[in-house]
Amino acid sequence: MLADPDPDRATEMPASDGWTPVLTPRQEQILSLISAGMTNREIGAELGVAEKTVKNSVTGLLACLGLQRRSQAAVYGAMRRMTAMH
Repeated sequence: MLADPDPDRATEMPASDGWTPVLTPRQEQILSLISAGMTNREIGAELGVAEKTVKNSVTGLLACLGLQRRSQAAVYGAMRRMTAMH
């Protein structure tokens, strides 16, 4: 019997034709909520975790994406969502 997948384990593989960051399901959630304009406090309430946990997760997400600012992540997430729609 296979174990349930770890929700914090990355499931995407990098694209063979270019670099694509590998995000965990939780990072995907947080990126989506950041793109929706939510604050750390709002994200924490939505996910049922402490604001400090969200802050740490955002820091890790920014590092994974090679970004420095939350606003850059919001734009990246919005562009990624638009690309996926087409």
